[in-house]
Amino acid sequence: MNTYPTNTFRKGTSLFIKVLILLCSLIFIGYKLYYSSDKNLVISMLELSDKLLIALAFCLMFLNWGIEAFKWKFLVAELEQISFKKAFQSVFSGVTVSIFMPNRMGEFAGRIFFLEDADKIKATLKNFVGSITQLLVTLLVGFGAFYFVKKNQLFNSFSNLHLTNKIIITILLSVVFIVVVYFLAKYLLVKWISSNAEYINFIFKVKVREWIFSFLLSLLRYVVFVFQYYILLCAFGLKADVGIIVSLISITYLVTSFIPSFALTEIITRGATAVYFFDSINADSTIVLAASLFLWIINLAIPALIGGLFVWKMNFFNNHKHE
Repeated sequence: MNTYPTNTFRKGTSLFIKVLILLCSLIFIGYKLYYSSDKNLVISMLELSDKLLIALAFCLMFLNWGIEAFKWKFLVAELEQISFKKAFQSVFSGVTVSIFMPNRMGEFAGRIFFLEDADKIKATLKNFVGSITQLLVTLLVGFGAFYFVKKNQLFNSFSNLHLTNKIIITILLSVVFIVVVYFLAKYLLVKWISSNAEYINFIFKVKVREWIFSFLLSLLRYVVFVFQYYILLCAFGLKADVGIIVSLISITYLVTSFIPSFALTEIITRGATAVYFFDSINADSTIVLAASLFLWIINLAIPALIGGLFVWKMNFFNNHKHE
């Protein structure tokens, strides 16, 4: 049977998707940087900032995503052995794919389409394991930070303490709900559902050591991007106790993890949340906004641009399996 038209169609479709992804990411980044309300603020504050600390934050971006690449390589090893270089490229292309999507939900696509032989659904579930452990770290550290600031009476003069308590309680209840649903699914639904049982069982049969190692790598990565945020705040002139700053950063990450945001409003949401919590120590809002925007540029915009170089390696069709 002549497969030429089919192969031509696949190649054309693949090229179209890659070009579309690249254009969307470039347009989005350009739009955000050009029309950002904080753009002039950052430019003016950049002149007074500590350039060495900003350079350090930039260098840590590679460590940040390098840890994530190593975690992805480890999680997907059961399905397909990939090199660290390939894992690194796939993680960066994932940032490119997801940067213009709500809550960056398309990040997994940039990773799984770098795989050649692995089952794409199972690979997606493995990526889910990595995302869950990262969220778990954010929750645990965030709740710990909230306890720390309350114990030290940091919020005593905070006019919105009541609202903050409501936010934390809502998040806690959401976590409890998710855990309950998970165990109900594990012990009840798996027994009732026969269709797609292979994939349902797959996620529940992830080895304990995988969860633990993924959690430790997520914790290490969390330390890195919290430190990035901290040194950027210092670079722009914020002066406060280290423990307090780190705690407020952790609470900011905790809350923003549960706030649905569209790509066009993500920076605004994160910046506004950070300003809200750092107001408890009377921090200059311009410093917080500048650090938040610059962190977005370092950890997302630049990686997305780098990932654009690797988007061309994504494999949407496993041609060798159909020929």
